[in-house]
Amino acid sequence: MYKHLFTIILVLLLGSTNTLAQQFTFSGKISGGADAWVFLSYQNGEKKLVRDSCRLQDETFSFKGNINEPTRSNLMLKAGGKNSFATVYLEPAANITATGNADKLDQLTISGSKTQHEYQLLQSRLDVVNNEFAPTSAKTNVMMKAVAAAKKDKQPEHVIDSLSTILDSLKKLREPAAAKYEAVVRWFVIMYPNSYISPTQMNVYTNSWPLDTVKSIYSKFSAGVQNSLVGLQIKNTIAKREADLLAKPGFNFTGMDASGKKISLNDFKGRYVLLDFWGSWCIPCREGTPHLKELFAKYHKTGLDVIAIACNDTPEDWKKAIKKDGTGLWYNMMQQPRGTDTKGTDINDEYNVHLFPTKILIDKTGTIIARFSGTGDEAALDKKLAELF
Repeated sequence: MYKHLFTIILVLLLGSTNTLAQQFTFSGKISGGADAWVFLSYQNGEKKLVRDSCRLQDETFSFKGNINEPTRSNLMLKAGGKNSFATVYLEPAANITATGNADKLDQLTISGSKTQHEYQLLQSRLDVVNNEFAPTSAKTNVMMKAVAAAKKDKQPEHVIDSLSTILDSLKKLREPAAAKYEAVVRWFVIMYPNSYISPTQMNVYTNSWPLDTVKSIYSKFSAGVQNSLVGLQIKNTIAKREADLLAKPGFNFTGMDASGKKISLNDFKGRYVLLDFWGSWCIPCREGTPHLKELFAKYHKTGLDVIAIACNDTPEDWKKAIKKDGTGLWYNMMQQPRGTDTKGTDINDEYNVHLFPTKILIDKTGTIIARFSGTGDEAALDKKLAELF
């Protein structure tokens, strides 16, 4: 009995070495920060947020803590009413040192952290993309504030529409930046499968990249990276996406459409239903609207209905987009309005929607039979509907 008990304990210990917290030390010298306070925040080995602080004495600081995997931390220096910040990756059982100037805290020279070196390598490549599109991004931010101010001040609709049109054009100019940014991340996670930076970066795309791609890259991560906090999140996402491929009943939701009529998914038994998850703010969603209108005109009389579910939107923008795009010919619903504390069923979560646009096809029995995510699935949707009708 004791022999078996010892074996079980040994297996548990060997199988969870990556969960054992170990102490790190993080110290450094920062010039130009007389009488400053240094703050360090991170998640410890028990997955609890730690906020530590110390006064900068003789330009030096020192922290100790326990973590069980390379962990991102936020370093803040507060001096003379001014706060400056830096990102530092801590590592278990490591002595990490930093040197630099208080006026350029984000340019600290850090040693003793392999993960920090990998983070800086990735960031240097992403900075190239950010710098390339910096002028457009700046103009976009200015125009976003202008649109928000015009709405707040209740400016005439034609003024708001004019500003919104300019904003949309700037967003389109910035779209290539997202593609280049994504390409850099893809390169990094493939080239550095043992880096704890990789799952953090890939997690942004685990719902938008093809499932086979996500599974392939994840399978090449080291065991430690796979079982890290973010690595396990990716594992769960893969499992959810695989489950979504299986035919299963669609979640029955009930709500009010744009005309004030109460509708429920169960009301559509006997017809095919295409759920269209979109937003008035989503340019790719609205660019695909003309094609969706063509499909609706082609198949509606023979048994296809569309329920468009607006997400992260406001009632005003939602209704304006419906009118402008001419989508009042099908049913329109809106999730919890942006900026409100209204609690209710999150249809997005029920259907595991994290990418826009996403379209989910439900058959006459109320069973999910197909899912189309992003802007590259139009041909697949066309083919599926042609097979059904």
